[in-house]
Amino acid sequence: MLAHGKINAFNPQEKSVSLQLNWRNSWRNEVNFDGVYIFLKYKPKSREGYETMKIVSVSPAPFQGKDAMPDGFDKLGENIKTGIYVPDTKIGFFVFPEEACYKQKIEIKEIKVPVEVDEVEAIEVFAIEMVYIPEGSFKIGDIRGSVKMGGKAINGFYTYPNKPTYQILSNDKIEFGPEEGMLYCDMDNPFSRSGAERFTIPEHYPKGYQAMWYMKHPLTMSQWVKFLNCLTRKQQQAQVHADLSGDEVTNYYVMTNTDHVEDRNEIFCKQYGNGISESVKFYTSMPHTICNVLDWFSLCSFACFAGLRPITELEYIKACRGPLEPVANEFAWGSAHIGRVWNFDVDEAERIDRPIPERPGCLANANYDAHTEMLQGKPKPFKGTAPDWGGSVSESTFENAPLVEGYSERECMGASYYGVLELSGNLWEYLISIGNEKGRAFDGSHGSGYLTSEGLYHMPSWPNPMTGEGFSQRGGNYVSDVPPKFFIDSRPFGTFSKKSGIAYHGGIRVGF
Repeated sequence: MLAHGKINAFNPQEKSVSLQLNWRNSWRNEVNFDGVYIFLKYKPKSREGYETMKIVSVSPAPFQGKDAMPDGFDKLGENIKTGIYVPDTKIGFFVFPEEACYKQKIEIKEIKVPVEVDEVEAIEVFAIEMVYIPEGSFKIGDIRGSVKMGGKAINGFYTYPNKPTYQILSNDKIEFGPEEGMLYCDMDNPFSRSGAERFTIPEHYPKGYQAMWYMKHPLTMSQWVKFLNCLTRKQQQAQVHADLSGDEVTNYYVMTNTDHVEDRNEIFCKQYGNGISESVKFYTSMPHTICNVLDWFSLCSFACFAGLRPITELEYIKACRGPLEPVANEFAWGSAHIGRVWNFDVDEAERIDRPIPERPGCLANANYDAHTEMLQGKPKPFKGTAPDWGGSVSESTFENAPLVEGYSERECMGASYYGVLELSGNLWEYLISIGNEKGRAFDGSHGSGYLTSEGLYHMPSWPNPMTGEGFSQRGGNYVSDVPPKFFIDSRPFGTFSKKSGIAYHGGIRVGF
């Protein structure tokens, strides 16, 4: 369930922020644990927009260990023992359980955070649920091999010439090409890769072997709205598709650039009274719904703002599969069993959407082939075999799925090996590709915490904010009707970035 952080107080003399935090369905077991990444933004009294409130931590506690508590931090009123880890970036910090638990609600009444800041007019706290993925080797590739070998994973990886899988054993460089023992993939379509047929994936490129944090769900509409509301008007204009230049915003559903709801994206501003220079105030009527109508530029902008980073396509496979052996036609939950959500049983009191399957006794662990009246401005014919709605689901939908006899809990929830959700279906995952030279330049660096005055991110090793060259897409989306696009080893857009227009079917999921 969406993590909730709230500011209790700011002490200007001590230069500390007091906040409270809670989240549901937390766990810690012998494999891994979840946590929350918290970062703070403040509005200076003399400047427009919000800035990063950096954290002071003289002597960071060990990431995992007894009494993980950095100097200057303090906690009160926690119902389960938790640790705190402050990375060297000091833009945000992690809170995680230090004792075994399962589907635990964690509540902390106060966390005292030492900060670097001068005059403060307002503070915003961002709390992002994350999953810890430990260091370790894993395999990529479908067990049935490439399409030429009889498998179904589009542009799938394998060991040349005919071994269906390839094992990542370290973060050392990897040689790619049509030579014995090398990593390789065929070109089942033009998006497989670009440039040379033989190349090196350098050591600095994150390959999934090293430990990492990964967002449990893609960003919600309320989180995207909070991000927009922290920006200057010029920065906001770079992040939305509607024209914000005047007092009147005709297309006030700003992400779809319309005056009505499309694809369930309900992020909007007032039609009149927006001024011409001050920041626009944005709202949403679907705060817990995962935000669609976002692209690679949106993802990198938020990652830079938050001190996080994009994820690579190899890290995506690790997050899905973990150390397990590959299976044929594998989805993120480790099997070939899939069922779409047909509708929702909404529990308003608990803010929970429970998925209703297409037929009783079936799985409802993914969102796909959902009808939408308008698809990117063009009518999509209703085929009569799909749900009569279209768009992304709530961040709680599959996490609270009912158990179905004959299937594991992981299959019913659509959960990855490590507990990451919605990795197959719902929204495209934007990932840094190995199939493009610009993608291979990515070094895993974390965002600076700032955007330029024009609303752009400036990170030297990240794909260019103007072209996005170096990105790929995985996992399928809510209008996809071909399950092979959902296989974790399928690369239908192995090296691809949409360069114009509105990208309706992508979301934001980043990591650390």
